[in-house]
Amino acid sequence: MADAPDLHRASNQRKRHTLSGSVSKLDVAVVSPAAESRSHIILRRGGAQTTRSALRRTGLQRWMQNRNTTGLLTNRSVSIADLDRSIRESTSRLLPVLPETLSFSLLPFNGLSSDEEEEEEPVPVPKKSKHRKKKSKRKKKPTKEDGRVWPSTLDSEDDQSVGSNVSQHTSEELQFDSNDGREDQEPSEAPWKQKLRAYRTTFVRRLPYYVPVFDWVPNYDWRANLMSDLISGLAVSMMLIPQSIAYASIVGLPVIYGLYTSWVPLVVYAMLGTSRQLAAGPEGVIALLTGAAIRSTIANSTYTEDDAPTLGCLLAFLVGSLVFLMGLTRVGFLDNLLSKPILDGFITGSGLTLMVEQGPAFFGLSIDGFHEASTPGKLYLVCAALPQTSVATFGVAMATLLFLIAFGWMKKSLRGAYPLVQVIPSTIIVVAIGILVSWLARLDNYVPILGPVHGGFPVPLIPPFYNGVMVGFLFPKAITIAIVGFVESIAAARKYAKLHHYAISANRELVALGSMNLVGSCFRAFPVFASLARSTVSDAAGARTQLSGFVNSCMVLLCMLVLMPAFYYLPLAVIAAIVVHAALSLIELEDLPLLYHLQAYKEITLLLVTLFLTFSFGPETGIIVALLVSAFFVIKHTTMPQLVMLGKLPNSDTFRDISISPEASPVPGIISLRMDDSLYFGNVKQFLELTDRIERKGCWKSHPTDSSTLTMKVYALVLDLRNVNSIDPSSVQAMAEQLEEYEMRGIIVAFVLLRPELAQLLLTGGAPYVP
Repeated sequence: MADAPDLHRASNQRKRHTLSGSVSKLDVAVVSPAAESRSHIILRRGGAQTTRSALRRTGLQRWMQNRNTTGLLTNRSVSIADLDRSIRESTSRLLPVLPETLSFSLLPFNGLSSDEEEEEEPVPVPKKSKHRKKKSKRKKKPTKEDGRVWPSTLDSEDDQSVGSNVSQHTSEELQFDSNDGREDQEPSEAPWKQKLRAYRTTFVRRLPYYVPVFDWVPNYDWRANLMSDLISGLAVSMMLIPQSIAYASIVGLPVIYGLYTSWVPLVVYAMLGTSRQLAAGPEGVIALLTGAAIRSTIANSTYTEDDAPTLGCLLAFLVGSLVFLMGLTRVGFLDNLLSKPILDGFITGSGLTLMVEQGPAFFGLSIDGFHEASTPGKLYLVCAALPQTSVATFGVAMATLLFLIAFGWMKKSLRGAYPLVQVIPSTIIVVAIGILVSWLARLDNYVPILGPVHGGFPVPLIPPFYNGVMVGFLFPKAITIAIVGFVESIAAARKYAKLHHYAISANRELVALGSMNLVGSCFRAFPVFASLARSTVSDAAGARTQLSGFVNSCMVLLCMLVLMPAFYYLPLAVIAAIVVHAALSLIELEDLPLLYHLQAYKEITLLLVTLFLTFSFGPETGIIVALLVSAFFVIKHTTMPQLVMLGKLPNSDTFRDISISPEASPVPGIISLRMDDSLYFGNVKQFLELTDRIERKGCWKSHPTDSSTLTMKVYALVLDLRNVNSIDPSSVQAMAEQLEEYEMRGIIVAFVLLRPELAQLLLTGGAPYVP
């Protein structure tokens, strides 16, 4: 035939390829002679690549034998339509055999492309043999389909000739084993093994999402991030170690427990946390709440001061359990429950309370019954005992506080010109200076010092969660600590995630925070969350990943094992000054001018009331009142339906919101309303009451004693319900009863754009009709 050389050239220039393992997909190339209306086809390797299991040798060979696909490799003439139909049928039969789809494509083939000619050397076309086999005299019986000839069946002699043509033209195209593939065929896999493989695949795919350490460690850029994370970890640890010692004194535990709290929980958060800049560890407000809970339990039970470490561990276990369960039940949205003014009032009141707590240590006073009094009572006792102030203690504390304030002011002033100034650890500097001066000047004769501190590795201890008496005392306090710690930590995490353009999950943060409290409680830690002040230092020092938190924990461990004797001469006044400086950063009143300019008097009142309650009655009362007030406003807002009164524009058929378009006016005798919320049991009664008030008085803001503003009797009520997406059963019953009342009063009700499924609900619920 005229196009035989093209077919030979196409087949000879294909390299030998065995269909096993990972191979390319097979394409159907069409050789279209210009002088003929029909085409010849060959199977050749395509450029795109499929999966490893797409072309198994045995399955493809059996499929080709079943479909008599070798007939496609001959020089028989076929039409494009028949070819396409045959390929589709063959592909559909192939799907049950192969686990992946065998992809075919029709490509115009006019010899080799320019790229193929460059890649492969041309192979000379073999000359036709002079000794040709005698063709069989037996005629084939072609089948006719749509007027075209298609070789549906082949006789035995034709099969041999076809086989010779296939081996001659496509021996370098497709190579199969000599056997029929039955011996190499893999047995079918059991269904339970398939399910197990699917579960394993899903687990491996989702593990990095739920355990972020399997995500950021394999993808860690050591060259770009390692130095920044090391510097950030060292800078934060220089601030964390002194604060841990100070916060342990607030809780009322030995200072070593502050370092216990700053070690294991940081490792757990580095593995499970999603925030890259968040600095976990002891925090002022949480330490204050924890100390109050422990002292309250000791005062109201038979437990003593010796049981304080056990109470702290159990409290961490309860807090961790609550937060962990909150994460599993996906209630991360609760961080939006507290509005910012209420949260600012609570944190400011806690900061003021924290400063009052440090009064005796700051002034060098010894006051009986100090911890049993309320915060205003403590303030009164400190003021009454000021004449007994120790001048040396007050001098050391005031000098330390002024140094920290001046150093912080310098950092802010030089932030733009010298960004690395933010990395300088002012807290560790003042601690080192205090220890050195106390040791050289023998200040231990004049001011109280920390004294001997026994470091070492904490022995793991299971908290006594089985002790019902302890759990009964601590569980209400654990709820308060869990809510406050979660809200503060999520707020800080969202801040830095937004600043660095990455996403965090509140629910996964809950799991991480709960896990670090659960694990930390077994290593003698008290409740621990994130610190906004240390997170600011971490971000300023250039933290890139969670590795910075792991560096923090390593430095804390080094301090516990080696450096604790160095804190022997640390004055307690320095610790008090560090706490007071941290408490000053908790006072957040900078939003008051903005709220005043926005005329947000309600928010200002809530902030001041929450601040007063927190300072006067304690953080527990303050947070409970804050939650109740927030819940009240959330419920009030959600139960108030968004009802809009519509009016008709002059010289138009268009209706607009009357409150937005004053030129729109109601149609006499017709009330037109639009509901912009879904109806449920919480707002349906308000919706019906407002609708009835508008129908009777002409305005939903009218007082029941006001006279009606309507000019004529209402005979029709039009309700635009296009924005109502759902109606619960309680609303269906209430709506049905209201429709019956309107029908009795002769008022026509018309629904606009009500969803069909909602109309059916109303009919099912007993409505006399659905307009």
